[in-house]
Amino acid sequence: MLAAANNVSVPFSWVVLLTLVAVASASLATFLALIVRWTDSRPRHALIEWAKQYQFRAGHAAGAA
Repeated sequence: MLAAANNVSVPFSWVVLLTLVAVASASLATFLALIVRWTDSRPRHALIEWAKQYQFRAGHAAGAA
């Protein structure tokens, strides 16, 4: 049965609230880091994938400045 239906008071827990906030913050930070990675250097990652597909090496040249 529900606690509200039986008039049982459920104590407020700061530990539970802070844990939920910490998990939500970590999830948001991870999500934003992945979004930035996927959108910020998308052309470079596409070039690297293309190079792997055609057995080229994409990167800096040894003698380039």
